[in-house]
Amino acid sequence: MPTNSIDDEVKNILNQNSTGSKKKKRLAKKTKIAIGIILALIAIVFIVRLFTGNKKMLIPVDSEVLSKGHIEDSVSVTGPVGGTDSVTITSGIHAKITEIRVKEGDEVAEGQTILAQIDTEELQSKVETAKGQYELAVAQKEEKAKNDQIGYTKASQALAQAQLDYNRKAELVAGGVVPQSDLDAARSTLNQAQSDVDQYKFKDGKLTPGDSYDIQINNAKLELERLEKQLEDATLIAPISGTVTRVYAKVGRFADQAVDNNPTLITIEKLDKLELNLAVSEYSIGKVKVGQKVLISADILGKGNTVEGRVEKISPSGEPKEGSSSSSERVIPVKVSIKDRGGLISGIGAKASIISEEKDDVYVVPIAAVGDDGNGNSVMQFITVTEEGKGIIKTVKVETGIEGEVQIELLESSLKDMDTSKEIRYVAKYDPNLVEGMEVDYGTMDAMKATNAEQGQSVEGQATSEEKVNDGGN
Repeated sequence: MPTNSIDDEVKNILNQNSTGSKKKKRLAKKTKIAIGIILALIAIVFIVRLFTGNKKMLIPVDSEVLSKGHIEDSVSVTGPVGGTDSVTITSGIHAKITEIRVKEGDEVAEGQTILAQIDTEELQSKVETAKGQYELAVAQKEEKAKNDQIGYTKASQALAQAQLDYNRKAELVAGGVVPQSDLDAARSTLNQAQSDVDQYKFKDGKLTPGDSYDIQINNAKLELERLEKQLEDATLIAPISGTVTRVYAKVGRFADQAVDNNPTLITIEKLDKLELNLAVSEYSIGKVKVGQKVLISADILGKGNTVEGRVEKISPSGEPKEGSSSSSERVIPVKVSIKDRGGLISGIGAKASIISEEKDDVYVVPIAAVGDDGNGNSVMQFITVTEEGKGIIKTVKVETGIEGEVQIELLESSLKDMDTSKEIRYVAKYDPNLVEGMEVDYGTMDAMKATNAEQGQSVEGQATSEEKVNDGGN
């Protein structure tokens, strides 16, 4: 088993050195030399052990020296970068665009900058027609009101006269001067006169021509206002201050005509400050809080470079995950403000690492170094180095804190029985086959890693030198 482990390590080294960039392939000769050195080193270890009488082959283990550092727990999400405010300009006017006054990149001022002009000739004609219809409706009502006033006056006078006739006939019938039929005729005349008066309508104590005229006037007024608004909107003016980011409009095209199902004519964004719009999974949103620091990376910033942001707003409700019709997972919209945009621009994608928790100057180990003892306890395998230089496995129950993507915090309470003033060595990847008290070989792997590191630096330096030569020394 020990021999197989060493053979596996050699195979890994050969595999690692057989991959890489074309520039590293040019250094194949140097790489082979390095591999030869490693093989020789391993051979020496075998020979020394054989000649010193150490017949027991020890299992080589990958170990690390315990150290302190930075640890953080984060939620990683990707999303689009955009301005803090944006607006898309559309039009419902069926008329041709006659002029476009802006181009992409232009700065515009709210309520002042004219963006484009739509043909108004037909609209002007429609407005004039609508204005005439409105004025006609008003005039008809006024005419009706005038005629109604005259008619009402006459009807009122006729009613008063019919009332007098009826009263006189009633007295005559009572005196036996005229027959009852005359009184009946007078009553009929009085009723008709009253009916003639009642046909006239009053509103708030004033004579009115009726609701039909008001409805006609109101409809004509609404149509006039609609057309006047269209005429006003035919001159497209910037609704916000910002930067023109897209111009889809074309001179000669109808303003209400969508292009590729996109009705937008012009897009304006506020780019003085940028923000990142994220959709955080419902399974991770519990870690996200307003005010948390966010590290933002993007290809445009270059490898390893980030800009800082802040969680500005978390939506109070979730929504379906975009592009996943079959999944029941929900996502919550989160808005991140970007403090210093660096080289970021609107419209690109970026990765956000929302820092939910972080600590400095704490013990940090690889997550792989922590195992489970089968009873639900977290354990690590430490290597006790004896005075003779032997490495003895010691399994210790440990307590952990913040867990990052590849590392985890090791709480100091886990080291209460150890002397932290001295070097503490642990197994880098927990192996249940390494039992308590087992002697292991930790030196061979350390030597191999050191040689690999030196060879890597040599290869990198040589590649850089060749790049400079190929680039003419620039």
